[in-house]
Amino acid sequence: MINNHKFFNFYLILGNTLSAYFLIKIIDFSKKFHIFIRQLVTLLICLCVFILTLSGIIDFFPIVNDRYMSLLDIPKNKDVEFFITKTKPTDVILNSTWFYHPASLAGRKIFAGYSYFTWSYGYDQTKRENMQKKIYRAQTKQIACRLAQQYNITHIELARNPEQFLQPNRMLFQQEFIPVYRNPESGLTVYDTNASCIQYE
Repeated sequence: MINNHKFFNFYLILGNTLSAYFLIKIIDFSKKFHIFIRQLVTLLICLCVFILTLSGIIDFFPIVNDRYMSLLDIPKNKDVEFFITKTKPTDVILNSTWFYHPASLAGRKIFAGYSYFTWSYGYDQTKRENMQKKIYRAQTKQIACRLAQQYNITHIELARNPEQFLQPNRMLFQQEFIPVYRNPESGLTVYDTNASCIQYE
C-alpha cells in the first residue's frame, strides 16, 4: 500500500536478524571440519553478507523517489503560529486536510490523520472519517456541537480546499460558528467549539 514501506522495513529488520543468527550457526558448525571446508564456508559467508548488505539498497528507493518541498515554519507560517499561541497542547482540532496540517506541525492533536498511515497503527480510521463527515456535513449547529463535544473537539478547522470526501456545509459554519482565526492567504478558518457551542453543553 502507498507510503507503507515501513512494513517492508520491519520485515527486513527481522529477516536480517535471523539471517545473521543462521550465518553464525553455520560458522560454528564448520569448525568441526577440515580447514579447507572452513575456508570455503567463510568465503560463502562473506558472499552472503555482501549480497544481504547489497540488497539493502532497496531502502533507498523511497528516499530517492520522494519529492523535495519546503514548508514555512514559525514565525513565517501564521497558521502554525496561531495553533501554538492560541491553543493548548491538550486541545483536539477537527481537521479538514491531512498532509502537513498546521495544527499537527504545531504539536496539537488532530482528529484524523492520513488513512494510509493510521490504519496500519490499528486506529479505527473508518469510524473517525465517518464522524468527520457527520460534523462537517451537519445540517444544524446542534448536531455539529453535540458530535464535537462527544469527541472533545475544541476547534473546527475548515480549509479552502478540504479533503473531497468531507463536503462541508460551509454555510452552517460561516453563519452559526464563531471564527477565532481566519487567514485569507492560506484560506484557513478556525472555529472555537467552546465559544460556539456553549448553549449546548
